[in-house]
Amino acid sequence: MNQIEALLDLAKTQIGYKANPDNTNKYNLEYYGKESGQPWCVVFQWWLFKHCKLSKLFYGGNKTASCGTLYNYYDKQGRTIKNNVPQRGDLVFFEFNGVAHCHVGICESYDGKYVTTIDGNTCEEGNEANGMQVLRRTRGKSCIWGVARPAYTGSDEVWYTVQKGDTLSKIGKQFGVPWQSIALLNKIKPPYTIYVGQQLRIK
Repeated sequence: MNQIEALLDLAKTQIGYKANPDNTNKYNLEYYGKESGQPWCVVFQWWLFKHCKLSKLFYGGNKTASCGTLYNYYDKQGRTIKNNVPQRGDLVFFEFNGVAHCHVGICESYDGKYVTTIDGNTCEEGNEANGMQVLRRTRGKSCIWGVARPAYTGSDEVWYTVQKGDTLSKIGKQFGVPWQSIALLNKIKPPYTIYVGQQLRIK
């Protein structure tokens, strides 16, 4: 299993976890070594990387609980995405109510309009307050403040999120591979239907 899928698989197992009370949770306890009332969206991502033995890819193996500090670290490494178009495994930094990089989640998918992430310290859909839960959230592109791409290694897999107007032929030409190989790799059979938001492995 590649590094991105390991992180996302672990993140999925945490969906539904709730802090009780408020910011008291296992992620903060492990991070601070004691009970802490601190916000924990970044700490949750730190925990994922640590438990997948990928700590060096998160803030150079060090600790931070700050969205701004984490983004600036990746920016200095040249690992931020200037057009804010995330891919699977990217860290997506959000802006809510005019407050920049105030929240972060790990990207599961992006379809050109909406990004789906797994976040710590979040609320149900429609509320961006600190929500004390781990949830899968889908938000509009306008909420994306920045995107960072850790230096994942050990996999040459390429993935693509289907967007409106895409066909297998068009995607194949974009990546320089036969569309038939994409269909085979993703077990897509005649009539070769794909849908917006679908994650396709290209190679």
